[in-house]
Amino acid sequence: MNRACELVNNEGYGVKSVAVENILSKESYVPTKNAFSEKLSDFGFNLFTMLVVDLMHEFELGVWKAIFMHLIRILISVGGNVVQEFNSRYRQVPAFGRSTICKFHNNVSSLKKLAARDYEDILQESIFFENLLPDMQHDKLLSELLFTLAEWHANAKLRMHTDTTLDILRSVTQTLGSQLRSLVKNICPSYDTKELPSEVTKRGRRLSRKRAQGQARQVRQNEPAARGPKRKLLNLATYKLHALGDYVWHIFTFSTTDSYSTQIGELQHRRVKRFYARTNKHRSTRQIARLNERERALRGLGVGQKLSPARKLNKYTKAELSVRAHMHNRAHDLPVIPPEAHHFISESRNHPVHLSNWLHATQSKTDAALKDFRINLKNHLLHRLRKPGQADDGTEYTPQDRSELTIKNDRIYRQHTFRVNYTTYDIRRDQDSMNPNRRADVLMLSHDVDPSTGVSLSGHPFTYARILDIFQVPVVQWRPGTTPTEYTIPVLFVRRYELDARWRAGFQQKRLPRVKFLSADNPAAFGFADPDEVIRGAHLIPAFAHGRTSDYLQPGKSVARLDGKQDDWRFYYVNWFVDRDMYMRYRGGSIGHITLKVDDPPADSDSPTDEIAEEVAPGSPDHEGIQTEPTNSQATGHAQTEDAELEQIEDVEKTADAEEEASSSDESDLESQASDSRSDSEDEIGSDEEEEILEAEVTLGFSPL
Repeated sequence: MNRACELVNNEGYGVKSVAVENILSKESYVPTKNAFSEKLSDFGFNLFTMLVVDLMHEFELGVWKAIFMHLIRILISVGGNVVQEFNSRYRQVPAFGRSTICKFHNNVSSLKKLAARDYEDILQESIFFENLLPDMQHDKLLSELLFTLAEWHANAKLRMHTDTTLDILRSVTQTLGSQLRSLVKNICPSYDTKELPSEVTKRGRRLSRKRAQGQARQVRQNEPAARGPKRKLLNLATYKLHALGDYVWHIFTFSTTDSYSTQIGELQHRRVKRFYARTNKHRSTRQIARLNERERALRGLGVGQKLSPARKLNKYTKAELSVRAHMHNRAHDLPVIPPEAHHFISESRNHPVHLSNWLHATQSKTDAALKDFRINLKNHLLHRLRKPGQADDGTEYTPQDRSELTIKNDRIYRQHTFRVNYTTYDIRRDQDSMNPNRRADVLMLSHDVDPSTGVSLSGHPFTYARILDIFQVPVVQWRPGTTPTEYTIPVLFVRRYELDARWRAGFQQKRLPRVKFLSADNPAAFGFADPDEVIRGAHLIPAFAHGRTSDYLQPGKSVARLDGKQDDWRFYYVNWFVDRDMYMRYRGGSIGHITLKVDDPPADSDSPTDEIAEEVAPGSPDHEGIQTEPTNSQATGHAQTEDAELEQIEDVEKTADAEEEASSSDESDLESQASDSRSDSEDEIGSDEEEEILEAEVTLGFSPL
């Protein structure tokens, strides 16, 4: 460093000269002395250990943003209405939590006014790329890459790490590097990707600005400002991607990434943007300052604080008092729940429902969701009164048993929200709020879980349900020889899901679990749930690629459908990555959760999902709403695939004829030859995997420090 500074300061060499670069380029240094090095280098202090990673700028606004933009370029190159279908899927995503997943705007692919938190939400919902590419193999590789990106992001952003989670992050980082190289090598060359319209516009403005500033030498004279989109490739040779391999070491050395995140300061941009929208957009700085001062004054007012005579003359006094009154009313609408309480449902009786009239008005005889509503309600209430603390097992009580209960005045009282407290993976208390009018799905513990081992007989420890309504039910219990007893019991009217048995999911499969509604013919499809059984809210994403169906419930309006829909989505995906707590519930190993075993089949196990994927493949007649225009290379690939399939069919027919005529001795020879060929193929696969692992450790800086 001293020699480089001497060349620049004393001998007149340029900062970028060959002599200086020969000294500093090996370590990417610059000829600038640092005060930390000058004062602390004698004590063995290395200033580079202070430079921690930046998750928001390096990954959310760096690696993931670059990959997402290139995926948009691929969708545009496919043609047809694929991009419109992609935007439509994001528009239909339900919000989750107070600010966890917000509603997306109409045109996500335009990438307008997106902050880091928006790119984070897009990543957490990236399952929407399913079946948008014409090549099913490309679609499979892309789905696995998006799963790995979401898992890496969830793991790197944990607020509490253990040795197990750090080992998982290290393994996922190596997998991510391998999949990114596979994306560039196997998928990207098949598509003619060009600049996005926003990139073309930005480049044109940049060139025009350079010409206006007289920097004509920096712009080629034969290049006009608007030349059209250029070919654009995905660049993996960036520092931000290279830095992903350092996260494990930094977390181990400096604690979790939230301790040194730049997101806290960046969130203050939202205040300025909120004030800017309230200005007239002309000399807005002065107006923003006044609005900020006004907000500070309003926050300084206490509910019972007396105003001084000078303050009474202020022209904003009435507005301030109205704001205080509004905040006071809101405080009564949403009372604070004690952290030790499991849930809260209001006991308000402002919305009474006369049970007989309501069932008659909603045509309960034709709506399967309301079939035997009163009987099922009394069965549920009897179970909770007779077996408190036990999960409802669907016991059918006799009419004589049900006669013990009387719904007082034949009225139940509807409530609007259900809030549940839960302990997060990092031993904090958090809360989910569910509203039946906004697609409220909940997560509950499966009844077949062994409490001692956390293993479920079905392989999945959770069950899922959608809250259709929330009621407070006043009942009177009449028992012979005792005085009548009154109770007010909160219940959730739910529609239950079941796991799709044909779909293999797990971290090794790199697939999210898939659920579907129980058929209305199943007695358990609709019923009631105890609020104490709810663990927390669940974020279920519609499987848009598989379309809608009326197989689960007769077509038409029903209390089980929102917005007057006539049918339901065929499948839903359980979003593991909606937040870090949800991720750790399925990943396991967290301190704040009990141990539950989620079935995780190996990646090389047979999966019956290929048949389902082929039924809705893009470009097929059954794939509604998506039309693609394959390129020449893709069309050639499809033609070659069809020829290969015909050859396979002919080979199968010949093999079948040969097997019918062959003797038992010949069959044994064929089996031995087949076993030899399988062993040879396994050796080849094993060697390929070893090469990929070695390549992953060397390339892109993903090796340990």
